[in-house]
Amino acid sequence: DVRAAELARITGADEPNSISDFERLVLISPNDSYVWIRYMAFQLSLKEVDEARKVAERALEVINYREQDEKHNVWVAYLNLEFDYGNQPEEAAMKLFKRGLPYNDEKKFYSALLSILKEKEKDDMAQQVLSTMCKKFRDSPDVWLSSIEYHLSQGREKIASNVMNRGLKSLEDREHVGTISQTALMHYKYKYYEQARHMFESILKSYPKRTDLWSVYIDQEVKLGEQARIRNLFERIIHMEMPAKKMKFIFKKYLDYEMVNGNHESTETVKQKAMAYVQSRINVN
Repeated sequence: DVRAAELARITGADEPNSISDFERLVLISPNDSYVWIRYMAFQLSLKEVDEARKVAERALEVINYREQDEKHNVWVAYLNLEFDYGNQPEEAAMKLFKRGLPYNDEKKFYSALLSILKEKEKDDMAQQVLSTMCKKFRDSPDVWLSSIEYHLSQGREKIASNVMNRGLKSLEDREHVGTISQTALMHYKYKYYEQARHMFESILKSYPKRTDLWSVYIDQEVKLGEQARIRNLFERIIHMEMPAKKMKFIFKKYLDYEMVNGNHESTETVKQKAMAYVQSRINVN
């Protein structure tokens, strides 16, 4: 049908290449943010920045208020436009952001702004936005984690650690283990290995039977490949008091590791230790 044919022009070989093409498309799919954003990009390709703004404004007016995700997409595209083409881009973009804030999910819109700032390497603004987000959404672990990761990515490990400590004071106790373990993983990612190990050791001291945490900790060390350190972790666990089901999981992980990274002798040693553990459980029972 006509509608399908026109929509196919967006992604098919026959791309829309005129204002009249796009006008037909927005008439057919008025709630489709992708069409409106493509229309904006088309106007920008013609160096018609003001016309692109007009398209954005029309989109925000036309898209049904129930289609919040579609409106959000247009707001984000509009922000990008102002950062790239605005007169005094940073001021223009932030003015638009403040205007759009009441019409968007606040946390989602702040996160979109942060992504733009990261992409455009606007460090000072990104730090300001993160500071604001941590105050406005202080009970949200992912906001604190975003701030921690951003500072780590910029080589500011001490600031990242301070952010984590502030976050733990704001978050509910039930969020602490997850927040610390995720922060530790970020430290591994950005090669702050000793700090990462210290974090895992601290939470495992409080929760020694959390095999999920041991497993994640070991996986990170396996990636680094220090066999003595990895085997030491496994040995520590198998000598702990732990439910049989959890110990079975650890022995399987240990054996899998040796089969890939060890030799026949080391693999057999782990098998013997597993058998000894099973026998000890039988004797107890």
